[in-house]
Amino acid sequence: MNNRGSILVLALISVLVLSVMAIAGLTVSTTEIQTTDTLFLRKSAYYLAVQGVEQVRDLIYQDPNPEVVGTLIRTTTDTTYNEGGMAKSYITGSLIDLEAGSPKGVTMFDGFDPPPMPGISLGAISAIQPVVWDVRITSRINVGRKRAYSEIQTGVYSIVTTGY
Repeated sequence: MNNRGSILVLALISVLVLSVMAIAGLTVSTTEIQTTDTLFLRKSAYYLAVQGVEQVRDLIYQDPNPEVVGTLIRTTTDTTYNEGGMAKSYITGSLIDLEAGSPKGVTMFDGFDPPPMPGISLGAISAIQPVVWDVRITSRINVGRKRAYSEIQTGVYSIVTTGY
């Protein structure tokens, strides 16, 4: 019996099997890298929106007067910066407002009445009123052709004094 060439066939089959395994490993690695990249961008967009909420909250706490809070508008022009090739921006409003470039102001939340005030007495000539502000922040992060968005809508509780 002539076994010439059988080693060549086995070597070709072995190379084929190893090639398929290498291609599968590269595919899995590439998919994992892309998934990690996407997760990083989404988390970055979320934390940028949280940063925007905290900045608006701080501004509300500094002056909770309804005339001032109603004019609180954050736009992409005053919060856009470029860091390591990553363009970050956020806006007060929804994703539609972000894409249109027209921010919306902070409004009073009208879904339910705020919880009652605890027993605080400042005298008969002073009145305090609890207010819940509806704050919606939408953020966008661009890295090359990749984009991630995050939108947070929250209520900010503040106390407005109506007279002394």
